[in-house]
Amino acid sequence: MQVRRPEAPAHAEEEAGGEEAGVGPLELAELLGSSKELHEAIDQFGHAASERRILQFCPSQRVLSYAEAREQFARDVLTARLPDVTREYYNANILARWFAPAEPDHLSPP
Repeated sequence: MQVRRPEAPAHAEEEAGGEEAGVGPLELAELLGSSKELHEAIDQFGHAASERRILQFCPSQRVLSYAEAREQFARDVLTARLPDVTREYYNANILARWFAPAEPDHLSPP
């Protein structure tokens, strides 16, 4: 899942798996991710500040994992920056294997 910060053109994307992946219609409406920073932003700006969109339905967890990682790498979610140098996405890692670089002091938000 990748989610743009509210200051960016507002939209958030997330992938959803099929029955085998364990995500059904009821859970999908509540799926947000585990990022503490994302949840704080939703509390601050509200759900209306972002758009969630299903990019692809996947027949299995294996296909879902690949599609999600492919999308996250294509969007450069670990290093993309907004003009004010804050990170464009909330993602801290991809598949718990690739991680966003540490924030140098000169790039930390004010």
